[in-house]
Amino acid sequence: MYEKEIYEELERCKRKPEDVDKANCIFDLLHDITRIQDVIQLSIPPINESVAISKDIINNANAIILETSKEKGNLESLIRMVYLKEKIRNFVSGYNALAHDFNITNKENVNLLRLKEEKEDIKLTDAEIKDNKKVVFGNYVFDYAFNKWKKLKNTV
Repeated sequence: MYEKEIYEELERCKRKPEDVDKANCIFDLLHDITRIQDVIQLSIPPINESVAISKDIINNANAIILETSKEKGNLESLIRMVYLKEKIRNFVSGYNALAHDFNITNKENVNLLRLKEEKEDIKLTDAEIKDNKKVVFGNYVFDYAFNKWKKLKNTV
C-alpha cells in the first residue's frame, strides 16, 4: 500500500456511519501498515550498536502496535497476552540501552526508565464488576468469533 492508498483507505474507514465500524476498520488498516513496517525494519542492517538497539526498539514497538491492532484494543485479550508484556519490557530495556550508551559516549547522565510491577488489590462484587464493564466498554462488546467490536442492541 502506498501513501495515497493508505490515506484513501483511512478516509473510507472514517466515512463509515457507526463509530464502532470506524474503529474496527481503522484497527485493521493500522495492523496492515504495521505488518509492512515490520518487514522493512527487519531489513535494516545493524551497522553498529546504536543502530542495532534502535532496530530492536522499532521491532518491539511494531510488535506492540501489531498485537494491539490485531486485538482491536480488546483489553481482555491484551492483558492476558504474555508476549505483549514481554515486548513492552523489551522496549523499555532498549531505551535504557540507548540511554546507557548515550551516557557513556557523552559524559551525561540521562535517566533510565524503570518498570515496577505491582498487583492491584481489587475486591469487587459481581454487581460492581458489571458496573465497571459498562463504564470501561460503554455500549460495545467484543465479538471473538468475528474479532471485532459490536454495538450492543438496546434492551428495553
